[in-house]
Amino acid sequence: MEKSPSCGIHQICDGSFSAILVPGSGVTSALLSESGIRVFSEHELSLVELILS
Repeated sequence: MEKSPSCGIHQICDGSFSAILVPGSGVTSALLSESGIRVFSEHELSLVELILS
């Protein structure tokens, strides 16, 4: 999920538990991307559909 420190792609929570967002990828998303696996947020599902069709 976007904003997650683990899975966020475009923005993640800064870890202070105060809902402050910072640009960047979560840990899991970053590792997947570095391994060549394309990662999408839940807001990009229509893009995934276009790519798969």
